[in-house]
Amino acid sequence: METGDARLLVDCVICQGGRETREKIRHAFAFDPQTIDFVIFTHTHTDHSGLLPRLATPGFKAMIFTTLATCDLLAVMLPDSAPIQEKVAEWEITLSLQM
Repeated sequence: METGDARLLVDCVICQGGRETREKIRHAFAFDPQTIDFVIFTHTHTDHSGLLPRLATPGFKAMIFTTLATCDLLAVMLPDSAPIQEKVAEWEITLSLQM
């Protein structure tokens, strides 16, 4: 979302599913994460927060606004979902080498 004063992201959605979904995750953002002024997390579900590490990788360093409870749960959920995303990435590499 853009206003006259800021660019913000509401949640950092990760899709779940098959090959099409993996493509969406790989090309997750149609914008430069460094241009986002802040993120607002509405709640902790992985489908709403799971791409935060992907946002941070290319340089997002701005503030994230959420409740304390959501922050506490993110501290547990994001590391828990990381191995799943790593497996998806490994699978993608394997598939691309086979083509």
